[in-house]
Amino acid sequence: MRLRRNVTGRALARAFERVGYRIDRQTGSHLRPTCPAPAVHHLTLQPRDPLKLRMPAAIFGDAAARLGRTRDELLRRPSL
Repeated sequence: MRLRRNVTGRALARAFERVGYRIDRQTGSHLRPTCPAPAVHHLTLQPRDPLKLRMPAAIFGDAAARLGRTRDELLRRPSL
């Protein structure tokens, strides 16, 4: 399944909040969502509009591996 090309950093941060991440802090323009379980995991997102093409795919792959799911399982969720 493909990710939309026009996804923004803020929309991606909200989508990760729906799967268990929360915005831990913001330093400058970078957001840092953190997932406390199963082990603490941090992502770094830029709230730019839109994100560069490969950035969301890499972030989703990293988060999916940490959550024990596939990237496609995360993308199939209606909120993403």
